[in-house]
Amino acid sequence: MIGATVAFLRQALDDQLRLVMASDASDRGAPLVVLPDGDEMDPLRLAPGAVTLLITHLDEERVLRAADPYLRRTDDGQTLRVQPDVRLVLSIALVARFKQYDVAWTALSHLLAHMQSVRVFEAETTPGLPAGVQRLVL
Repeated sequence: MIGATVAFLRQALDDQLRLVMASDASDRGAPLVVLPDGDEMDPLRLAPGAVTLLITHLDEERVLRAADPYLRRTDDGQTLRVQPDVRLVLSIALVARFKQYDVAWTALSHLLAHMQSVRVFEAETTPGLPAGVQRLVL
């Protein structure tokens, strides 16, 4: 589920960056936001002409969980015993590598502005969100 969610986020950011970046910034066939190549991790090789999305940390969200995560109250007031939700916090880094320094900063600026304006992807309103993911908050 984590891999599908990261792939969804990469695609969403790539789609947005394609809308705002000039066509001469990259080849139209190659993605503008990529994940690192698993064969080239030591040393890490960043794709030229793209923004690489890296997961830097993974942790469980403990602040927003319920007092008793195994109990749920239905709309009619019944209490049910359920498996608790697993809420994860993924820390990501966006690393731009373009030949022109200002193009790299432009790409990062566009991505950050988009992530600040679209902070939540919900399963009801975002059809591409992976199954099992109710909400993705940036």
